[in-house]
Amino acid sequence: MVTHVAARSTHASTLLFVSLAALGGGISMWAAFPFTSIWWLSYIGMMLLMWSVFRRALWLTLWASFLWGSAFMVPLTSWAHISIGWVGPWMALAGIQIAFMMCWAIGAAVASRISLMQHWLVWSLFASVTFAGMEQLRGRYPFGGFPWGYLAYSQVDAPLGNLAHYIGEAPLSFLTAFIGACAAGLFSARHRGAQLLMQSAYGCLALLVATLPVLVPPTSTTDSTNQKVPHLRVAIIQGNVDRPVEQTYATPMKVLDNHIHETLSAFDTDPDIDLFLWGEQASDIDYRNDEAVMKKLADLGRQVHKPIVFGSVQVLDNDAGKRVRHNDLSVLLPDGTINPVYTKRFPVAFGEYIPMRDFLGKYFSDVKRIPTDMEAGKDIAPVIDVAGTQLAAGICFEVAIDSLIGEGIDNGGTFIVVPTNNSSFGFSAQSQQQLDIARFRARTYGRSIIQVSTNGVSALVGPDGRIIEKTPLFTNDSIIADVPTITHTTVGGRLSAPAGTVCAYATLAGWLIIIVMVFVARRNTPRRYHKGRKK
Repeated sequence: MVTHVAARSTHASTLLFVSLAALGGGISMWAAFPFTSIWWLSYIGMMLLMWSVFRRALWLTLWASFLWGSAFMVPLTSWAHISIGWVGPWMALAGIQIAFMMCWAIGAAVASRISLMQHWLVWSLFASVTFAGMEQLRGRYPFGGFPWGYLAYSQVDAPLGNLAHYIGEAPLSFLTAFIGACAAGLFSARHRGAQLLMQSAYGCLALLVATLPVLVPPTSTTDSTNQKVPHLRVAIIQGNVDRPVEQTYATPMKVLDNHIHETLSAFDTDPDIDLFLWGEQASDIDYRNDEAVMKKLADLGRQVHKPIVFGSVQVLDNDAGKRVRHNDLSVLLPDGTINPVYTKRFPVAFGEYIPMRDFLGKYFSDVKRIPTDMEAGKDIAPVIDVAGTQLAAGICFEVAIDSLIGEGIDNGGTFIVVPTNNSSFGFSAQSQQQLDIARFRARTYGRSIIQVSTNGVSALVGPDGRIIEKTPLFTNDSIIADVPTITHTTVGGRLSAPAGTVCAYATLAGWLIIIVMVFVARRNTPRRYHKGRKK
């Protein structure tokens, strides 16, 4: 009886400690991202997660990973609720990410019980690689994925971020997870004899991996301070979306007029501007369907005599006869003509379109809040040609699609432009989270990057990821700067997207191998018969 009570007490205390560790780890990971951006908390977050799943029972692993994922992803994506005004998309986005984390945790926990993996360093390598691979998988599936909250993005201001230029996204996520795993090794067993020495070595390894990159220069080639590189004088125009946002968009051409006014103000300040950039849906009325909008834009083009890249939304019938929206970028030329150049290729599920609309509509009337689905652009390279200068482009959340940005660079993009519209996210952390992803892309590809928002935050980021200048939220403002048009290719830029793909499918292969190993081990385990059972 005493033994059973003691066992129950031990199980209860284990459950309590693991639950607290998982919750603390998830909160720490959330705090590593904006608003707070305390990057070193990402190591603590991963340390607590690794400790919570190593050699745990499967039910406890599921519980711990659910708590960790919830404490991380639910607050990180809370802006989804602000944007749509419906809790469904928020919970759907966060829930899918949490499900991936739970799948990873099960694989990591099972692997920790295989004899080959019971050495902490071997298991740490496996768990870290598969965590980075799991990130890449959830960034691709389902419905095109949602690559938000990757470990690598939390490192943009960390010493580890210096390696982005050389190794790219998935390898940097791996190193971040590995630091946490090594730190968890400090608590992996009792402190005695040789084990104490080994645990101390794990801690030293974590410290070395985390701090040594401070000695690595963040860029290896030409940056914005090198005057030998051609520069383009760019005006980043934030016309603003006045609050309340819904009322402003209900007033036709209000947002467009704000951008026209700010453009003319910037032009009066500096007539030598080579290119004007506006945000996503800065033309709140589609110029193709409204002569008054077309005339305003044409007059503006002739007045400033320089090209203007701007965003607008087109509603049309697709090839199947379905009413859809296209999220477009167009170039207003100095002669007043307009050329559409790019259509967003990765709309966000539950935010810009409703997957399985007919099925979900039977149970959730709120799907009507997005009455017309956004359709992805097809066969369009994410690059804009402006007077012979190539710009790599990604609209809003597309900055988080590494392969898309890489494709723009491969097609000759000399700097990166991210038009966005953050007005529906209010004063949440979404815009700053997106800017940190943009900064990571700058560091990876060695390119300046411009986040231009209709309402903020807009920013100019140097090739080293440093914010040169940025604007506050919900103000009319502009930034005028000389942007280097860089043509070299970084090692990280070449490796990043392929490494992500390899990591994703290596993770699937690793999980499959574990399943086979467990199955074979169980088949080869002799059955035990108690005496007297056989008759």
